[in-house]
Amino acid sequence: MINTKPHENKQLSPLKRLIGYKITNKDMIIPRALFAANQETLATYSVKLELYYFTTLILKYLKNIKELISTEVCQLVAKRYNVPTFARFK
Repeated sequence: MINTKPHENKQLSPLKRLIGYKITNKDMIIPRALFAANQETLATYSVKLELYYFTTLILKYLKNIKELISTEVCQLVAKRYNVPTFARFK
């Protein structure tokens, strides 16, 4: 279900708009929320994702997605959640 009041989202950042929508397609939301993450922004983005998804789900969808996520983002996520480093492309 998509937010039915789009006028409320006009002043929000793209990440807040994306997370504010109640879409059940996790394999689209999770990678796109972290797509442009770096060391400074990863904590902020991760906390917002964790409001809606368990850590195990975030890791599962990042490991199995078809989106072009950089190896750097995968390494930062692995470090944040204390799991073995994984790479989207080998």
